[in-house]
Amino acid sequence: LLLNSLHAVSLDLRPQKILKGAFELRAAAISGYAPDFSGCGVCGCREADPFYLDVMNGAILCEKCRSEVREIPKSQVYAEDLREARIMGILSPSVCAAFRYCLTAPIERLFSFDLKDEEELNDFAKWAETYLLSHVGHGFDSLNFYHTICKT
Repeated sequence: LLLNSLHAVSLDLRPQKILKGAFELRAAAISGYAPDFSGCGVCGCREADPFYLDVMNGAILCEKCRSEVREIPKSQVYAEDLREARIMGILSPSVCAAFRYCLTAPIERLFSFDLKDEEELNDFAKWAETYLLSHVGHGFDSLNFYHTICKT
């Protein structure tokens, strides 16, 4: 994964946000933290617009099931509530498809997709990074350096 990623970076094969996001998602999957993108984590529906990424539970939720999730008001959050915290991200159908692709594609084809819309590209990169960092539980000096030179 690292070798293919560095090769893609050196040849500038895809936008940096795609390379970084795909690497983060696949690294999470390889490490045992793969999110379940087979369908809604509650009702199982396979198509929705949009899906919501439930970062902490590693699942996607449809609009109906997302509206039934219990939210804890920030003023009432205590330390013991953190394990039930919810981080939700809205995923367009294109971003959801990109996530699915990154989790299932053969490693040699990992970067063989594109997101044309700048907002979708930013969402893909943001939610891939958020997902990885939320599950490994710490940051990375290399990621901090990346943000410094990209000013993102």
